[in-house]
Amino acid sequence: MPRFAAFLRGVMPTNAKMPELKKAFESAGFTDVKTVLSSGNVVFSARDASETSLQRKAEAAGAQVASGVGKKVTLVVAGPGAGSKLEAARKLGIPVIDEAAFIRRIGER
Repeated sequence: MPRFAAFLRGVMPTNAKMPELKKAFESAGFTDVKTVLSSGNVVFSARDASETSLQRKAEAAGAQVASGVGKKVTLVVAGPGAGSKLEAARKLGIPVIDEAAFIRRIGER
């Protein structure tokens, strides 16, 4: 997953809180977000492809995409902070991979 740096002009501790800035980037779908020294600079990861395009590629490769985890699920793709679905997959013994591994897998087909 590509890493990026955003140099935000005029953002500083007096007009923006770094935890709020981090949450804003995470809410926008970016991952592994780090603010740098209260400077307003942000380093983050972003997908090369949208979730919809990844879903289409997975389906084209023969996968059936589900929104929940159950006994019929054979693989879970999980990112940082996956939460209860990740826990459910582990309890059921379902293999879990990250998004980069998933992209490599569907790219091979």
